[in-house]
Amino acid sequence: MSGPYTDAHGTTGTCTPGANATTYAETYTYHPAGGVTGKTLTVNRRNRDSGGSYVTNTASTAVTYGYYPAGQLGSSTYQIWMVADPLTFANSYDSMGRPYSLTDNAGTYLWTGLNTTWAGSVAYDAGGRMTNLVHYLSTTAPDCSTWANNSMTESMTYNVNGQMKSKAFSAGDDSCYYTAGTYEYNTIQYNYSGTQNNGQITGATESATSETLSYAYDALQRLTGATSTPTGGGTANWNGEMTS
Repeated sequence: MSGPYTDAHGTTGTCTPGANATTYAETYTYHPAGGVTGKTLTVNRRNRDSGGSYVTNTASTAVTYGYYPAGQLGSSTYQIWMVADPLTFANSYDSMGRPYSLTDNAGTYLWTGLNTTWAGSVAYDAGGRMTNLVHYLSTTAPDCSTWANNSMTESMTYNVNGQMKSKAFSAGDDSCYYTAGTYEYNTIQYNYSGTQNNGQITGATESATSETLSYAYDALQRLTGATSTPTGGGTANWNGEMTS
């Protein structure tokens, strides 16, 4: 919309579309091998000050990336607005170059004074499949101030065909979001056909609730139904979409 105007300060002028638009600009830096080493987002917004004059306000935030000699991402450092110390996430890898842990330096900001290990103790089998993962839940509860007592461990097993056979969960502490005897310890068992090696799951059983899910397929291996014991079930159309 364009045309003459009079603002709250009594200033008159002509409104020009886009004159007060907010603009965004992203800039990047790279290392010689081509990986991104930095990204900066700059925002410019034109406003009137208390005297009615136009001023341009600018804000920016940046992230920088570090790499290991083998080319894996080693760190991501974020400059947080109005915070002096940047937040850095560090990645580590095992001797085979597979992800092992993710940590930060958030102890600078948190009341606990502790850095956070978001994921760690990752293990793999000979086929490269993940068999163990410990991941962090939160730092917000006073009774869960340490990583060891506020984590979830996942353990996975596989069958001879490489399909996931089971996934077990165990929480680090009864008082940290999980109640003993319910979901603090839980195992999901996955079932496959013993006569058809088609890779399709036929069912899954959860130990915490004893719920069992069963799946049915048509001759073209499309999902036709799913039932849950003891809670119910549903059917699917030929496109594999649940209809009831």
